[in-house]
Amino acid sequence: MRESDQLQRDCGVLNTRDWANRRSALLFAVVILMFIAPMAEAFSDLDGNPCTNMGLVPGAWNYHQHARERIASIKDNYRNHLGPAIRAMRTEGGTGHGGSVSANLHFTLVRIPNHPQALAALVDYFFVIKDRPKHEPLMSQPECYLQQALAFAPNDITTYKLFGIYHFRREEYELAVNKFDRALEINPKSAESYYNKALSLARLDRFEEARAVGEKAYELGHPLPGLRNILKRKGFPITGVSSKK
Repeated sequence: MRESDQLQRDCGVLNTRDWANRRSALLFAVVILMFIAPMAEAFSDLDGNPCTNMGLVPGAWNYHQHARERIASIKDNYRNHLGPAIRAMRTEGGTGHGGSVSANLHFTLVRIPNHPQALAALVDYFFVIKDRPKHEPLMSQPECYLQQALAFAPNDITTYKLFGIYHFRREEYELAVNKFDRALEINPKSAESYYNKALSLARLDRFEEARAVGEKAYELGHPLPGLRNILKRKGFPITGVSSKK
């Protein structure tokens, strides 16, 4: 090594070749970080623990934006992963074509994070698996996948509604109300969101609020009479609008 080069190194000065090498390495690292960061956002479960096994694969896509043009991909995924997962959910072993229920759901949701049928199956499976000791546990909690879906597609009303249903089934009614409110911000004419919000309010004994919200659900044509019956028994009947038969 030349004396001048040694002096430059001793003083912390990079020569042209060193700088080119360092710059190439730095640019490569920046590109990798830019590529990976959107796929590996940090989420926490409802207990405050970091979500595990999260992150999207390269090329992950929005179901509602691309479903029509990628119908072949959706059918292929259903045939090889989502369909087998749904069929295996209530079997004793919990495995089928493509592997376990958990693996097949995960495979789908890291590629199509807001896939509504996969998210609905995930929420349902969370409650089914408790009675299936031979099944593999979910690779992450449902709220982790739901958060990831919303980070990927922030205005997806279906994900908010499923998140609300998940909270409702966990008896987290305040959180459920919050999610249905977010759904109504996106679509103020969602009869289903009004209905489920009213059910959540009724579980919180906020019957007057539940009646007001329930009336909106029925005005928008929600067909189920369950909410009406609950409120009638509690002394808060909904009058003036009728559910569709």
